[in-house]
Amino acid sequence: MRFTLAAALAFVTTALPAFGAPQPAFAAEASAAPAPMNYQRKAVMVYGQADDPITKLLKSDLMNAGRFTMAETPLAAAGQPIDQFVKAVGIRRGQQGSAYVLVPSLAFGDTRSTSPRIDKDENKDGTWRATTYAHLEVPYTLTLALYDSATGQGAGTVQYTDTLQRRFEYRYDDRTSTEAIQYKAHEMVRVMAQEAGRQASAAFESQAERARGGLVAGIVERLKSHPLFRLEVMVSGWSDVKERIYFNLGKDVRVKMDDGFRLMKGDRQIGFLKVRDLDANLSGAQPLWLEETLATTDRVIEAPKAMWNHGLRIGYAWLGTSIASFGYAGEVNVGPAWFGASERYVTFDAAGVTNFQSGGAAFNLGYAQKYFLRRWALRLGGKAGVMAGVAGDFPLPGAAIATGLEYHFNEHVLWGSDVDVAAYWPYVSLTGPRPGETVYTFGPIARTGLTILF
Repeated sequence: MRFTLAAALAFVTTALPAFGAPQPAFAAEASAAPAPMNYQRKAVMVYGQADDPITKLLKSDLMNAGRFTMAETPLAAAGQPIDQFVKAVGIRRGQQGSAYVLVPSLAFGDTRSTSPRIDKDENKDGTWRATTYAHLEVPYTLTLALYDSATGQGAGTVQYTDTLQRRFEYRYDDRTSTEAIQYKAHEMVRVMAQEAGRQASAAFESQAERARGGLVAGIVERLKSHPLFRLEVMVSGWSDVKERIYFNLGKDVRVKMDDGFRLMKGDRQIGFLKVRDLDANLSGAQPLWLEETLATTDRVIEAPKAMWNHGLRIGYAWLGTSIASFGYAGEVNVGPAWFGASERYVTFDAAGVTNFQSGGAAFNLGYAQKYFLRRWALRLGGKAGVMAGVAGDFPLPGAAIATGLEYHFNEHVLWGSDVDVAAYWPYVSLTGPRPGETVYTFGPIARTGLTILF
């Protein structure tokens, strides 16, 4: 991977600068001597009864996570107190190195109730029906205490909490007597009070059983982000031509396309990367931003994202009439899961719209692909949906060619501007200067706003 003056000039002149600031290049003096480092899987074991549901779920999820090695449990340690168990593990492993003992525990918080709500549906003939309902809820927390077998000392805790709910309701209508309604209301309050006074483990037994899988999945994700277990290696090389930074993490530890990584120089973050090329033990990542010269002593640390982004947009359209809008714009990255490809999104938006005389709403579902050049991204795609309340007497179906330009301030926030060319079903105008005229709703839609990246 040679770094020449011509390549440097080509890179600097083609990469878009951040608001005019020069972009750091890859270091020539370091590229000749890459220093690869492989991720060392941590050995873990779960302290618990073999037939315990949480123990079994934890072992299964930890094995599937890819970054853990399930250590063998010493037979002599079975049934011992945790301090003796950890010591026995350390003796058993000897020169193999330390293992981390995970001690799970489940706990309920205080039961609380929500205020009753009433949903009522009224018909044109005067009849009605209603439902009164309320909830009992309780926090349900799974805690993992961590112990290092090499030292016998605790290494911190990890927690994940879910909220369990029980719903109480009664239904009635215009034929139900006042006395019956009052009786049902008192009965619901009595039963709720009775259940709230029971031990949460008994009152929420079925809900707790269903929640265990989600608790374990959630705490394993938390465990993966713990400094002891997160993916962190040194940079192994780069290509100035492809604009890729390489490191020795891959499919074997469940790295996926478009996964994010922070680039660190010492304790300082100097860049953010997204995985574009993926092998069993190697990833090639594109820098979305890079603030300093890169060296092989720099590290990458995983920065997990849900790949579900949420934003707000304000816009203006000319679709036979002037229309202003404000609303929600979201997107989810489905490329890695659905296509095995990078930066493919399902998009969805919902907005309030007005033609300055009346108000309505618009809803769209679409598809987009993004092309990145450092902090900038070009988005191309299409969408389809409906618009109601500002044109015609019924919801108008429509479609649009969607384009956009985004600027990423960092890995958490971007500013996006969209220009779509849309067409909705034509309608007959009932008002205006020429009533009865067919209005063709075709034209541009411009929107802009912030998006938060999750």
